Amino acid sequence: ASPDVAIARREFEVGTREGAARDSARLREEGAASVASAGEALRLFREASPEVPSDEIEARRRERDLARLGRELRAGTEILSRSVALDPDQENGRAALAAAYALLHEEALREGRPDEASIYEGLVRTTVGEAAFAGYAERFRRVGRLRVETDPPGAIAFLFRLEEGADSRLVPVPWPSGPERVPLVVEQVVAGSEAERLGVRVGDRVLAAGGVEFEGIDQLRHSLARLLGRGALRVRLRREGGPDFEIETSAAKLGIAARGEDASSGLKSAFAWPVSGPHRLGATPISGVECPEGSWVVLLRDAAGRCFRVPARVARDEETRLDVALPAEVPDGFLFVAGGEYDLPRDAAAPAGRATRRARVANFLIAAREVTTAEWLEYVLDVRKTDSAAAEALLPYDPAKRSILPLPEGPPTLDPRRAAWPIQGVTRIQVEGYLAWRSARDGRAWRLPTEDEWEVAARGADGRTFPWGNLFHESFARTRMTPVDGWFAPAPVGTILRDESPFGVYDLGGNASEWTSSAFAEGGRMPLGVVKGGAWGWDPLYVRSAARIDLGLDQRDHHIGFRMAADAKGP
Repeated sequence: ASPDVAIARREFEVGTREGAARDSARLREEGAASVASAGEALRLFREASPEVPSDEIEARRRERDLARLGRELRAGTEILSRSVALDPDQENGRAALAAAYALLHEEALREGRPDEASIYEGLVRTTVGEAAFAGYAERFRRVGRLRVETDPPGAIAFLFRLEEGADSRLVPVPWPSGPERVPLVVEQVVAGSEAERLGVRVGDRVLAAGGVEFEGIDQLRHSLARLLGRGALRVRLRREGGPDFEIETSAAKLGIAARGEDASSGLKSAFAWPVSGPHRLGATPISGVECPEGSWVVLLRDAAGRCFRVPARVARDEETRLDVALPAEVPDGFLFVAGGEYDLPRDAAAPAGRATRRARVANFLIAAREVTTAEWLEYVLDVRKTDSAAAEALLPYDPAKRSILPLPEGPPTLDPRRAAWPIQGVTRIQVEGYLAWRSARDGRAWRLPTEDEWEVAARGADGRTFPWGNLFHESFARTRMTPVDGWFAPAPVGTILRDESPFGVYDLGGNASEWTSSAFAEGGRMPLGVVKGGAWGWDPLYVRSAARIDLGLDQRDHHIGFRMAADAKGP
C-alpha cells in the first residue's frame, strides 16, 4: 500500500476509536442517569409500599409498579452494557455497569428470585474482574443468624440446608457438612442366630467390629464388606442405659441386620436425616448460629427421642428466631407443624390465588396422608348399624352417579388397591360428619385444616411454589399427566414419595384435592368452601400450592377428598 493509503487508514482508525469513545461516554452518562433514577424510584416505592399488601387489588398494583420500575432499571443497565462494549477499557463505565448489576441482584433477592440474583452476582464478577470483586464482597455476603428456643428446653437441634437436588427438588443437606460418626443400630436379630443366643437386642448400637471403629457411612460399608470374610469376629455394642459389651462369634453366623442411625424412620421421610455429625447444634436454647441466607430445616429431637422438622427462612443480616412449644403427643400418622408467622407469596400462575400474605397459625397436627377409602368404609358401615338410608347417602359417587364404593350387606369386601386410595366424591358436610364420628371414637377433637394451615404445611417457611420445591415435573405428583397403564386413577396414599412437603406431608401436590375448613369468600349468597391441591384427573396448574378451588359445602366431586388435622396440645 502507498504511504497515502496507510496514513488514511490510520486516520480512519483513530477517528473510529475517538467516535466510539464519544458514543461510549454519551451512553455511559445516559445509562447511569437512567439506573440512578430507577434505583431511587424503587427505594422510595419500597419505603412507601407495604411489604405485605392488604388486599388483592393492592397486590396487583404493587406487582405492576415493581414490574415497570424493574424494566426501567434493566433498560438503563442495557445502555451501560452497550457503552462498555464500545469502549471496553473504560474503568468508569465498568464500575457503573457493575453497580447496576448489583442493584438488580438486590431486587431479585427482595422478590424471592435467588437463582436470578446469583446470575447478577456473576455478571458483577465478570465485569470488574476477580481483583476488584473483593470490594463487592461485603455487598454479596449473604449471612444471617439463627436462634432456636423450645418449651421445654433441652431438645437437641440439627441443622439442614435445603438445596436443589439433581431432580430439582429441595433436598435437606446436613450443614455444615463433614465427617460423620454413624453408629449402626440393630434393627433385626435373626431367630436362632448367635446374636440372639448372646443377648443382642433390637436397638443396640454397633460401635466397632474386628477392632474397627465406625466413623463414616462409606468407611462403614467398606469395613463390613471386609470383616464379613473373617472367621471369628469380635463386636462391641452399646445398650441404652447400660455399659458397652462385646460378643465374639462367626461373622457368617452373626445374624443381625443394622442400619446407619438417622431419624428417617421416625420422620417417615424419603430423605435421610442423619443425627450425628458437625450439623449437631446442641441442646436448646441455641443462639448466634451464623448461616447463609436461604431455606433451612432445624430437626429437633426431644428427650423422648421424637423428631420434629421446623423449616426456617434465613435472611441476610437478620436473626431468624424459632420459638417452638413441643407437643405433648403426636398420634401415629400425624405430623407436628410449629406455629408462627409464615410468608405466603402470591403465585400469579395459580388459579384463584390470593395476594401475598403473612399467615399466622398456632401449633397444629396434620395427617401425613389423606383419609383412605377403607377408613371411610368403616364409618359408613358403623352408620349402617342404626340407619341404612343414611349409610347409603354417604357412599361417594362418580359423575355417572354410580357408587364407587359398594355397600355390602354382609362383611365388607373392597378391592385392596382401592382400599388404599384416598376417599373422594364426598361433600364437606359429610366430611364433618366423619370427623365427628372419628373424634368420638378416638377421644380427640379431629377437624379439617384451615386454608392457611394447609398452605403452610405445603409451602413451609420459604413460600415455595410446590410442596417439593419450585420446579414441576410430571413424575412428582399424581395428576392427569401421570396415567397408570393407560388409564387415570389415584395412587395409594403416601406412595408418591417425591410429593413430600417440608414438614413431611405427602400428596399435597396431587392424588386427591382436599377440603379445608375455610370459606372461599365471605358474604356470598351460597356458602362455598376452599379446596386445595391437585388431583389425579386434573390439570397440573392445581398442583401449585397457592391454587384454590371453590365448591358448595353440599357438593361433591370425584377428585376431592380430605385429610385430618387437630390442635397440638402443649407440653
